[in-house]
Amino acid sequence: MTSRLPLNVIAPVLIAIPVLALGIWLSSLWYAQSKQAVETLADQKIDQIHDLVTLKINGVVSVPPSVCLLNEHLLDIGFLDPDDLPAWRETFFEQMKAFDVLSAITWGEDIGKSAWVARYADGNTYWDMKNDPDDPTMLEWILDESGNIAEEPTTAYEYDLFSRPWYMTPKTAGRPAWSEPYVWAGAEDSDVATVGISYGRPIYDADGHLVGVMDSDISLNDLSGFLQSIPIGRTGVAILSSSDGKLLATSNRSRVVADDGSLSGVEESTDDLIRQLGSILTRNQPERMIKQTVMLNDEPHLIRVSRAGQAVGLNWYLGTIIPESDFLAEIDTQFEKSLFMSIGAVLLVLIFGTATFWWLLEPLRRLIAALKQIGHGRLETRVQLGRTIEYVKLGDAINEMTSNLEHAHQKEDMLKHELDHRVKNMLTQIVVLCQQTVSQCTTDRNIVEELSERVTNLSGAHELLANREHIGLPLEDLVTECAKPYLSSSQMLETSGPDIFLKPKLVMCLSLVVNELATNSCKHGAFSREDGLVNVHWTIEGTDDELMLKLEWIETRGRHPGSDMKPSFGTQVIQELIPYEIGGTAVMDFTETGLHFTATVPGEYFQQTSRS
Repeated sequence: MTSRLPLNVIAPVLIAIPVLALGIWLSSLWYAQSKQAVETLADQKIDQIHDLVTLKINGVVSVPPSVCLLNEHLLDIGFLDPDDLPAWRETFFEQMKAFDVLSAITWGEDIGKSAWVARYADGNTYWDMKNDPDDPTMLEWILDESGNIAEEPTTAYEYDLFSRPWYMTPKTAGRPAWSEPYVWAGAEDSDVATVGISYGRPIYDADGHLVGVMDSDISLNDLSGFLQSIPIGRTGVAILSSSDGKLLATSNRSRVVADDGSLSGVEESTDDLIRQLGSILTRNQPERMIKQTVMLNDEPHLIRVSRAGQAVGLNWYLGTIIPESDFLAEIDTQFEKSLFMSIGAVLLVLIFGTATFWWLLEPLRRLIAALKQIGHGRLETRVQLGRTIEYVKLGDAINEMTSNLEHAHQKEDMLKHELDHRVKNMLTQIVVLCQQTVSQCTTDRNIVEELSERVTNLSGAHELLANREHIGLPLEDLVTECAKPYLSSSQMLETSGPDIFLKPKLVMCLSLVVNELATNSCKHGAFSREDGLVNVHWTIEGTDDELMLKLEWIETRGRHPGSDMKPSFGTQVIQELIPYEIGGTAVMDFTETGLHFTATVPGEYFQQTSRS
């Protein structure tokens, strides 16, 4: 039965049950002694409230840094691709489900793109995305329970990433940073006020340039709900405030948002107890816990003020004020209230159980990371799991499998290099035979020379591919290498166009065509003149589903071949090889300045790359 339960359920439960039983027993013992230690109990009670609330606050505010760090790792390993923001929705949505304390997970790219998943106070979860850095419009969809969106966005609005504090604060600081607490109002027409805070982590590339900011937001409304769930005496109050005296959360449902939409000050509250706490906070700004007893309405009140959120860089204060009579009146019911200690213990145990769960799963996370490396072809990767004998055996088995794959890959590389070597030797021998034939023949010498030239071109194309391990070749490199033997000056050839990577079949085809074009230009066109110039330009046309590469060979300082140019095998190669081999088009047109050749190539034979 338990084998069907995940580790994150089994581990905390197995630890929490005995601790809960122990907590109940301790509560009973505490109840028996409470009547003789009212003052001590009151002091302990308040300390426990502070410890528990501080633990809760630290637990809540530790989530955004952890989530940002996790997403930075996913960005580093390529799981999150900045060029594919729509694919981030699923990851952000799953993280929002896993961490219900979060109100938003946000990404802002330094070129102006942004996306987030946010849980607003109206109960809905939203996906917002600005995928075009040049378009000021942010699109917003409502997510269903599975994280899916409709085809059309729910709404659209203008959005300037570089005016947002959550983005600019960490960017300006050059380090992870919290924003100031802020107020926002749900989604669309919701009137439910929400107090939140965001944690932003700037992401830099290997050169130290800012890529963007990973951000996570939490709603402080949950902290108010948590404070309201804790008995602060019978009529006592607990508040959470910022260092500048702004209310962040209260235990008695007092308003933390003023009518003008800003945060209320503790000294401006309509509640007498909160105002009394506010006066102490603004006067002292304590580094350690303050314990005071003050008279209010002729009744002694116990006041405690301590710092909260220091562990994650926040400067908040937790204050409690409780009438002393609350403890005297509760002596007869201390058993129920002592369960508070048990709950605190269980929370600690659950935290410990969660830590144990992460400890158990850490080898699996390392295994997943290693398998991704292996999947990317890094067969030298070895897995070191450790911790348990089962993990050790699993790691050894995977290492053995990876080692076998690496040996097989090395053998394949050796065979491939041997084949390339033999093909190159064979083509070289054919070229030599052709050259010998040229030197000895007395008739049809031009035909034999052209044959020798074409075999040489074919050998050159094969060598270009072999140098790239037959995975393809950049278009610019192909044009430059094929034309180089025919140039008396590098200024005779100009190339321009986006970075295009050609697949092997297209490399062989285009290398023959470009060689024929260069040969033709050397005999009849621009390359035959000292001031000749050929411009080779290429563009990508069509839609994503039907991309076409358009290649143009334009002689701008050539000459019209006139009657010297006759149809030949070379012109047949130029006009017919591309349509025949890859289903493209090829058109030759002679102008006063020379040849203008235009070809189109289907998208399946190339891919566009980014300049590095």
